[in-house]
Amino acid sequence: MVERCYRMTLRNFSTLFVIVAAIVVPLQLAHAFVFKDVIATRGFHDVIESYPRYRLVHGVGRDQLDAATAVGWVIVAIELVLLPLAVRAARRVFEIDGGGGVTTAPDAWAAAVRRGRTARWERGWIGIGVVGLVSGVVVGLLLGFITRSLSDLLSPSWAWTGVGLGNAVALSAGAALTIGFFALARPAKDPPPFEPIE
Repeated sequence: MVERCYRMTLRNFSTLFVIVAAIVVPLQLAHAFVFKDVIATRGFHDVIESYPRYRLVHGVGRDQLDAATAVGWVIVAIELVLLPLAVRAARRVFEIDGGGGVTTAPDAWAAAVRRGRTARWERGWIGIGVVGLVSGVVVGLLLGFITRSLSDLLSPSWAWTGVGLGNAVALSAGAALTIGFFALARPAKDPPPFEPIE
């Protein structure tokens, strides 16, 4: 079952990636843009944390760092809340793929927000879910390290674009693997082989 999950998830990876990116990219880029000064001074955050709150470095102080962290956690919460819908969208991708069809991310999202059919957990779904989660975390961390290294090559004024896009790519790739496994671990009961969306 795990081998099947890897095979089907990787075969549809580009669509699953776009499904997640539709949520993650706007949120991560917006966060990076709003706190671009915080990102531009990321090499001085430890120093800023040691200063009194009234002291600023290039317009950034402890209050700005705290705000960036707080908003970041809010974005994480939003992404987690939307994750079950992303799993439903992934399930649609696999239903169409199983019938020999090809679906797109917008079609998958359209199916996800509609009232769906009842789903059932496959036997051993916990193990499948854990494998998918661990795989997603590993891929996300690896890509996050790579994109952070690349963003360091940008000038401070443009660093926010590298950080925002880098975070979005890492999160989208990792989450795409995870939702693929969970969608296959809990397929819809008796899905039709192909049901195009009007």
